Amino acid sequence: MGQTSDEAAIPSPSYPTNENNMSTRVFNLLKRSLIYVEISLLSKAPEFGHNDVTPTNVLASFKAFQLTSAIPEDMRAEIHSCASGLLRQTKHRQVLSIDEEKGLRSLKTDDSIVILTSDKGGATVIKEKINYSIKANQIFNDQKAYTPLAEDPTKNLPQP
Repeated sequence: MGQTSDEAAIPSPSYPTNENNMSTRVFNLLKRSLIYVEISLLSKAPEFGHNDVTPTNVLASFKAFQLTSAIPEDMRAEIHSCASGLLRQTKHRQVLSIDEEKGLRSLKTDDSIVILTSDKGGATVIKEKINYSIKANQIFNDQKAYTPLAEDPTKNLPQP
């Protein structure tokens, strides 16, 4: 198998100029350049939570947990009261700037791209979805690596 055009010349990784809050290299395999905000977003570690936790969501999740647990009702009320008090004291802040919010929305809604994290090295790769699909199909259609099964082996597994 030959290399696709986007893999033939892998660019050097992009880093935002403010390295203090960034931790991941970004490899852009798109035909277009990424703007700083996009690089900034993609440079954040994959586990970066871009949403601030709202008290309503915390209390709703806590309520769902309480309903499925064996905690006595009087303790549930006391725990709920303490949690509500702590949440009222917590200052909630905007996690992303307005430009980053716009950039995130743009990346999420762009159906022509795919964003991947590398298995090793902690890098983020952004590439054209069509090239990604072509490469994946080439790999899965490789008869030396993958052979079709005569029948579905999961039929013999016990049903839950």
